[in-house]
Amino acid sequence: MDLWGKPISDNIKNEIIELLKNAKEKPILAIIRVGEEPDQLTYERSAIKKLSGFGIDVRTFVYQKNISAYDFEEEFKKINSNIHIRGILILRPLPSQLSIDILSKMIDPKKDLDGISPFNMEKIMIEDDDGLATCTAQATLEILKGYNINIASKHAVIVNNSLVVGKSLAMLLLKEDATVTICHTKTDNLKELCKLADILVVATGNARLFDDNYIKDGAVVIDIGINFDKEGKLCGDCNYELMCHKASFITPVPGGVGAVTTAVLGKHLTKNLL
Repeated sequence: MDLWGKPISDNIKNEIIELLKNAKEKPILAIIRVGEEPDQLTYERSAIKKLSGFGIDVRTFVYQKNISAYDFEEEFKKINSNIHIRGILILRPLPSQLSIDILSKMIDPKKDLDGISPFNMEKIMIEDDDGLATCTAQATLEILKGYNINIASKHAVIVNNSLVVGKSLAMLLLKEDATVTICHTKTDNLKELCKLADILVVATGNARLFDDNYIKDGAVVIDIGINFDKEGKLCGDCNYELMCHKASFITPVPGGVGAVTTAVLGKHLTKNLL
């Protein structure tokens, strides 16, 4: 069964519209992009279209890929201190001269919609509901819960060890009483570990790397990958055509996690209005 993101996104949209009815002002989201990476442009266009439909004002701040660290941080300070901007999303990865670690410490935690600040990371680690998880991790949880997929007591294998996806999602799944294994592309015996998963989550940035040899019968597969194949077609980390017959549930790309990630972004923004 396909885990389409649209029904979950629509539910979140309805929640946001209800919340905005009592808002004193139309919230403004700032999306910061450095360069012209195709996957970032795809996400940006999707976010603008979707969140504008939710009643959220989205403004983009675009910089050249070779901008210096000093100049970028000065620009970021202006956005961060703007009282009219209620939320900030920094598209990643950033060019090598820019540090997401520095920006995560600079960002106002109340505007940190993607949960990258030490404040929000700590909140998620200690299971404090006041914290905001990263949008991708939260979107994965929203899909599992939205389709009533049992998480408690299940073995979840996450092939991604980043703060933004793997580590953040692990904390959310542990809170739901799952057993979690975090792997990455250099993990020994990766295929064997993936085949142990009741819930397999992949986010490696490798187009169609995973096929039906990586899952057991009936596994739930969450594909977070956003890639372009040799023909320029958007695809995930999974070979969907091979895996869909073996998985009990699987997210398509496009139309799966990405559709919910942008909705979660709006949910986080409106949460800050309360």
